[in-house]
Amino acid sequence: MKNDPSEFSAADLVSRIQSAGEEDDRDFRYRAGRYLIGRWRQGIDLDPLINLLNSEKSRDRLLGAYYLCELGDPVEDLKIPVLQLADDSISYCRRAFVEFIGSARYYDEPIGIALAECLLDLDLYVRVSVLRWGIAASAEQFELFSRVVEAGAGRRVPRFPNPLSNDYWNESELKRGIRGLNIVRRIRAGEEVSQIRSEFPEEDNFVLDSINFLRTIRQRESAWREMKRRRADS
Repeated sequence: MKNDPSEFSAADLVSRIQSAGEEDDRDFRYRAGRYLIGRWRQGIDLDPLINLLNSEKSRDRLLGAYYLCELGDPVEDLKIPVLQLADDSISYCRRAFVEFIGSARYYDEPIGIALAECLLDLDLYVRVSVLRWGIAASAEQFELFSRVVEAGAGRRVPRFPNPLSNDYWNESELKRGIRGLNIVRRIRAGEEVSQIRSEFPEEDNFVLDSINFLRTIRQRESAWREMKRRRADS
């Protein structure tokens, strides 16, 4: 096959994928990306991906984060490089960290602290990703994580000259973290989002709408199939 990805090194493939290229290169870049993902899922040729994740260039880290979300399966050698994305300046990279950890089902103390930081994230997509992680996590993992959050881990350190202002924001962030835990606890216990929403007026509607969207996706798919069936019969 012309331009068979297997004829190139992983580093060369990443370089070609990143290049601007002509229209004719689009097919090759797609095939190269799928080929690399297949190799990385097996833990092979990881160095180019790790280099993307460790890069000082945001463009590189974004590409690396995209591939992380595409992997799906746990890759042990990526655990440490991925942890660095937890406090990345780019919110998509922080979300990629949470999603990778969730799909791999990894958990230890550093991961718990990093997840606590993301639970308090001001980007609502990042916060939602941690709540989703908590809903799907094992009982043991969620219990360990809850202790980390309740101990105040993950809070940003306020640096106001007035210590009372620092106390204010420390308390605010602790409440935000505990509120997230309580939402997850109630969903894990089988409560409906509508009931939770009425009792958590401080939580952004986007957060609860996102959780409810995921919980009701099968209902919409079933309803859509039924609508198409009726149209076909009419």
